[in-house]
Amino acid sequence: MAAASPASGTYTPLLTVADSSLFTAFFYLPLNARRLGAAASLASYTVSFLNAGSTVGRLAAGLGDRVGRFNLSVAAQYTGSILLLAMWIPLNNVAALVAFAVLYGFAVGIIVALVPACISQISEPHEIGARVGLNYAGVGLFMLAGPPINGVILDKYPGALGFRYCGLFSGLSCLVGATCVLVSRLSISRKLWAAV
Repeated sequence: MAAASPASGTYTPLLTVADSSLFTAFFYLPLNARRLGAAASLASYTVSFLNAGSTVGRLAAGLGDRVGRFNLSVAAQYTGSILLLAMWIPLNNVAALVAFAVLYGFAVGIIVALVPACISQISEPHEIGARVGLNYAGVGLFMLAGPPINGVILDKYPGALGFRYCGLFSGLSCLVGATCVLVSRLSISRKLWAAV
């Protein structure tokens, strides 16, 4: 399967909506672990578990050269959304939280590693720097908003309910972002099995 050629003029910011909640777990994993009864030392390591998964995910992003960068990014975006909705919301023990941290970190690692590659794939060489910068400028604004929104949710709904609502907000936000990436991918090629 040949990779799709650059399509100048076909540009959609890849992560802006998703990033409003993509990194929520990085901020609130230790707090959720403490709520579930984890010792303080284990709770502080939950972000390390997430980062370990992310490291493996960033390495696995190299598969994008074979299966298509956009294809892999779409799969990782939907996987992260599903993990937030199906795992984070019903979390009720520390073991499940650690498993979530590793799996979610893996998905996020792929997403983060593929953003510049996807932008480069759809840009002319002289446009790459401006487009990557524009994408991350938008991402930065949304990233500044997401964790505080989840903090307000946790403040208003203390305990398990607040964490469930955080998972719902984050999962749905990431689902919207994943759909935006899917639309970008389909605008390049409507062939489902093409390596885009």
